[in-house]
Amino acid sequence: MGIECIFVDIDADENTLNAAFKPNTKIVFAETIANPELVVLDIEKFARMSHKNGVPLIVDNTFATPILCKPFEFGADI
Repeated sequence: MGIECIFVDIDADENTLNAAFKPNTKIVFAETIANPELVVLDIEKFARMSHKNGVPLIVDNTFATPILCKPFEFGADI
């Protein structure tokens, strides 16, 4: 189907994140709390880099729930 996924370490710096974007990048998808390592996403950093590259940030907040974390307040789009 022509879909390619690029995986980036959740602790990557902004230069590494920026280098992962390609001209055909459509979205950035991340989990608030990564399973199974329980690493917490820096939503603001990922949102900043996504928006800088013109794509939306989608955050899976299932594990944290809206009671514990509100991704929209940190820049998530979906």
